[in-house]
Amino acid sequence: MSSSAEELSAALLEASELASWTLETATERLRDVGRGEFIKSGLVGLGKLISIYNEAFARVDVMTRLELNELCKTHWGEVELRDAFEELVSVEERWGDFLSQVDKPTESAATGLDGSIEQNILHIPLFDARTGRSVYCDQLFLL
Repeated sequence: MSSSAEELSAALLEASELASWTLETATERLRDVGRGEFIKSGLVGLGKLISIYNEAFARVDVMTRLELNELCKTHWGEVELRDAFEELVSVEERWGDFLSQVDKPTESAATGLDGSIEQNILHIPLFDARTGRSVYCDQLFLL
């Protein structure tokens, strides 16, 4: 982990730009094909996003986001680095918002018009570690 502040800033900015472009592409795809097809097609963009992070991590010789954060802390006094890091965080937040938007119809589909939760959605088998028995989520909530 001997990257300079300039190398680190450049890697973060490139990752931010690529992740932002990938998000725009995914957003357009969702708009063009609809939620169902977008999900069926493997959530276009997530694989690319993983690749973007992998390349950025390799470029600055870290393996995890935690290591990246620690490396950034060592150069935090550099304004360019802080700006680049904040840009990456901003893009990550936009990705989070986008994925919440993709997931939102799933949440509302589980809710009836009167606000009640459909039981079949919560009829998920679970294992009760205390008793060793199988239970269903809807049984736990007495729905």
